[in-house]
This record gives sequence, structure tokens and C-alpha cells, in this order.
Amino acid sequence: MILGELQFAHIHGATPLALMSIDRDFIRSILFREVIVITLFNPVFLIKRLKTAGFAIKKRGSKWDFIATLPAYNGGTATFYNFDYFVKLITHRFLPEEAVVGILLDTLEQMRESNLPNKTKVEIDIRHFA
Repeated sequence: MILGELQFAHIHGATPLALMSIDRDFIRSILFREVIVITLFNPVFLIKRLKTAGFAIKKRGSKWDFIATLPAYNGGTATFYNFDYFVKLITHRFLPEEAVVGILLDTLEQMRESNLPNKTKVEIDIRHFA
């Protein structure tokens, strides 16, 4: 289980808290630490969704970082790293688990459409806006 907190701090690619569809007074309360919004997240559910979508999951060094691999992608294998970033979006910005799976599948589709050769490293710059 991961205990998180809705944070005002910037997370690369995430919607700034001030731009989310949240009541302005509530945002002010969060900013001035009058309230704390706590999240409790079990990454097993994200892993289950990824496995259902065809990904193989392997734990990495960090406690909540893992590698998602999609075998049989364009005659090769597609591998995604740094899942602690996605876990942070879920626990600190309430990004739904299905959105993470959707981002990965959309990325794979764009890679297919681009006809990238095997063994191509692709840097993903996520711009999540609510």
C-alpha cells in the first residue's frame, strides 16, 4: 500500500493543482495546509490492469518502481521504465489507473504508426491535463 497526499508542488506533465476543476477555496486550504487530502493506493490493481492489457511486469530497484514489457510488439518487445512516475501521478494527482494503461497503449499505437525500427529508444514527455 502507498500512502500519498494531494500536493500543490509541480509534477512534470501533470495538471497544476490550480488548474484542476477543484473549488478555489479548497485549493487555498490545501496551499496553506489547512487541509490535507490523503490517498491510499494499492499498486497491485495497476499491475493487474497492465497484465490484463498484455504487459509483463518486473519489479525494479525502487520499492514501487517496475518495468512493464509488452512481448510480441512489432516483432520485438516494447518496454516501459520508471513506473514510480505513474504511481506518483495516481497518488498525488488522482490520475486513474486506466489512464496510465491508456497512455501506454496510445504510445504503442503512435510508435506503430511511426514505423519505428526495433531497438529504438523513445523518450515519452507526458502532458496530462484534466
